[in-house]
This record gives sequence, structure tokens and C-alpha cells, in this order.
Amino acid sequence: MEKPTKPKVKTYTRHDVELRLIDKLIGKRLTQKLLVDSLFDSLRELLMEADPVARIEIKEFVYLK
Repeated sequence: MEKPTKPKVKTYTRHDVELRLIDKLIGKRLTQKLLVDSLFDSLRELLMEADPVARIEIKEFVYLK
């Protein structure tokens, strides 16, 4: 008897987040606030699009001071 397989969880990478940010920031004057707000908006949107679950994997994340 075969074990039931788990459905594969969609994994978003840093590249996926970067593409989402590019779409949001084209033609806008960048400020730290806009950049951070857009980053979290993009992360939230990616998670909300998940069907039914998603995982976001971001390695080597930049440190903002």
C-alpha cells in the first residue's frame, strides 16, 4: 500500500519578490519608506495568492539601517 503524498507547497524565492517589487516601483521616486512598504505589500500579496499554502524563502536578505 502506497503512502499518501503531501501536496507540494508553492515556494516563492527572493527572485519572485524582486519581480513583484519591480512591478510596484517602476517610475516612482524611491524612499526607504516606499521600499519597505512595497516589500511587505509584495510578501503579503504572494502569501494571499497561495492555494492553499505557500512558503517564502529569502536567503541573504539585506540589512537596512
